[in-house]
Amino acid sequence: MNPKHLYLLACPVCQSELDFRNTHFENGRIRSGELCDKNGHAFPIIDFIPRFVPRENYVSNFSAQWEKWPELLSCYDGYKERFFNETKWGSDLKGALMLEAGCGAGTFTPFAASTGATVVSFDLSTGVDANYLKSGCLENVLIVQADIFAMPMKKGLFDYIFCFGVLQHTPSPKKAFMELCYRLSDRGQLAVDNYTMPPIGHSYEMLWKNKYRVRYVTSRFSEKTVLKLVWAYVNVLWPLTRMSLLLFGEYGVAMNRFFLFDDYKGRLPGMDEKRYKSFAMLDIYDFLAPKYDIPVDIDELKSWFCSAGLNNHEVHFGYNGIEGRGSR
Repeated sequence: MNPKHLYLLACPVCQSELDFRNTHFENGRIRSGELCDKNGHAFPIIDFIPRFVPRENYVSNFSAQWEKWPELLSCYDGYKERFFNETKWGSDLKGALMLEAGCGAGTFTPFAASTGATVVSFDLSTGVDANYLKSGCLENVLIVQADIFAMPMKKGLFDYIFCFGVLQHTPSPKKAFMELCYRLSDRGQLAVDNYTMPPIGHSYEMLWKNKYRVRYVTSRFSEKTVLKLVWAYVNVLWPLTRMSLLLFGEYGVAMNRFFLFDDYKGRLPGMDEKRYKSFAMLDIYDFLAPKYDIPVDIDELKSWFCSAGLNNHEVHFGYNGIEGRGSR
């Protein structure tokens, strides 16, 4: 980590100031050492990243994703459009502090950093290692491994906070949302999204219903077993899904969704043709492997913004189900 970013962190146990101990530098950054507070709490810095959680936790399946498909989510530039459209914060945020909650392998981190804001990007999984390789050396980025329910960041500090593709995979999406709100500054702005069940008759209705039916079975398996099953399933059915599109067009899209295959070209236009099959594996694994998958509806997400006392909030269907924005 860059030592100049120490002021952004606080002990996740007691919110005390942290200081360095036993540090080893490499190219001006701390490769290893500890972060300690006056109450005796200590947390390691390993491979340039402060670590506030044990390696094994309830999102270990996401770590498997980053290891299996390290390049996939970063090869598609549609995520840049999603970041700016979903936050609506503009592209010039120099001087601001931004928190990215649940960065994974760093899909959105480069775009957050491009605004000029100082970005603290964290995740519970070891996806932070992949993120560090891409964005960790940027002067305005601090990458941390931490839990959204015990964040090692000072409360009331951040001007902008975003959390995309994460809340539904926590044990309590509402509690996670509230923890983010505690980190907002007096005039801070928040942008989040969460899965939601499609309404009756929606083109994704059967895909989502079948996803949760299959999850009833796969939730009993280890992530490694699910990964093997998904790999075999996609390899067997992939040629048939391509054929159904050629023969039946839009009806083929509906048929494929029944079997959990989305219309990836329509959803991710412009991606390299060879990557769509890999993305199908990633997508279906993401459906079936997470320990938690908790959708909410629009009214529920609106109620969170009201409970947190956020103003000017808007909640609507968006990129990842439903999305919402609000401010202090």
